[in-house]
Amino acid sequence: RFEENDSLGDAADIGVGPGQHIEALKLGLNEDWFQFELLSPDNVDVQLAFSHLNGNIDLEVLDSGGNPLGSSLSTTDNESVSLVGLSAGIYYVRAFGTGPLIVSYELSITPGAGSSTRVLYVNDTGISSSPPSSVRNRMCA
Repeated sequence: RFEENDSLGDAADIGVGPGQHIEALKLGLNEDWFQFELLSPDNVDVQLAFSHLNGNIDLEVLDSGGNPLGSSLSTTDNESVSLVGLSAGIYYVRAFGTGPLIVSYELSITPGAGSSTRVLYVNDTGISSSPPSSVRNRMCA
C-alpha cells in the first residue's frame, strides 16, 4: 500500500507523528522510505520490528534536507533510533536491507523519553495510552 517508496523523493507520507504503528510491511532488494511530520518540537523513538532470522534490515532517520540524524545498523532483531530535541518539520525514515530475502517488518514512531506528547490508541476494546500489546511486545524484545 506504500509502494513506490524506494527513494527520498518518493517517500510514503504517513502523517503527523509521533503515534504511528504500521504493520505488514515488506522489504526486498530495494529501500523503503517514509515521511512523517512533527507539528511541534518533540523527542521521538523510531523502531523497525522484525525477526533477523528472516533477513537483516537497517534503519536511518533523516531531516527534511536529507541529512542523517541517527541510524541503527545491528545484526540482531529490531532496529531503533531515539531522537531528542527535534524541531517541528518533516522527517524521513529509511529502511534498507543487506540481503536478498523479503523481510516482513513493522514501523513505529512513538513519543521518546521526556516527550510531552500523549498518544491514544483506539481499538475494539477501547482507548489506551499504551501501544497495542502486539506492538508493545515487539518493541520491548
